[in-house]
Amino acid sequence: MILRYILLTALAAAPAFAAWQTPVNMGATLNTASNEWYPFLSRDGSFMLFVSERPGGHGGMDLWRANYAGGSWQAPVNLGGVVNSSYDDSVPFLAANDTRLYFVSDAPGGSGSFDIWWCPVSGGRPTAAKANVGPPINTAYVDC
Repeated sequence: MILRYILLTALAAAPAFAAWQTPVNMGATLNTASNEWYPFLSRDGSFMLFVSERPGGHGGMDLWRANYAGGSWQAPVNLGGVVNSSYDDSVPFLAANDTRLYFVSDAPGGSGSFDIWWCPVSGGRPTAAKANVGPPINTAYVDC
């Protein structure tokens, strides 16, 4: 639902963010009857990572990618089992050099509840299996 209110104008004004403008509904391609949260727009505006419980996922919340091409958002694609689990995977963030995707998951193998995980990426797509960041960053508590 939060995607309904992302500013499309941010694509043009991303480096400057000169002035807030009227929010624009992102449309049915991104917004569904399911929940959508935590949009992360790539630095060049060519794609968005976000979280959804929409059909076609691995269970719980999953990370999805939607490309922006030809003036519109393309159909989102699930990032797959390299990142997503049957648990809740959420809050995507690309490192400044675009080579690492950080996200939060309550999947087994962590230090506690909702640990921070990462995986290498190229073009916003995972290229290898996820890894838990581990202690001292992750604790027995919620770490996001």
